Amino acid sequence: MLDLTNTPVLNYQTIDTIKHQANGDEAIINEIFESFVYDVQNMIIQINVAIENSDYKQFKLIIHTIKGLSATIGASQLHIVSKEIDLLLKEDKQEEAARYIPYLAQIYDDCKKLVKEKFNIV
Repeated sequence: MLDLTNTPVLNYQTIDTIKHQANGDEAIINEIFESFVYDVQNMIIQINVAIENSDYKQFKLIIHTIKGLSATIGASQLHIVSKEIDLLLKEDKQEEAARYIPYLAQIYDDCKKLVKEKFNIV
């Protein structure tokens, strides 16, 4: 698996940019991160269903979406892992990409925990 030792879970510079763009409105900021947590959790479930059904087109679409969302929100580790999976899928290495999903889920859980603490999300 990838070595994420020197990669922060969250990129606080990106988060500061989001806060600036939201004019510091805590309700908007919390809604953005709450939506991110909920959406990615559902996407990981959808990925597992897609893999079970050998629906690699759907798998690729969802991973690409996670890659974009994680970059936008500043979820650095999640972005790196989803980017690697996306690359494997582009190379038609579906089985190798599928082996990364438990790791992706673990990285997501770490990110979710930190986001919930930072933004008081229940």
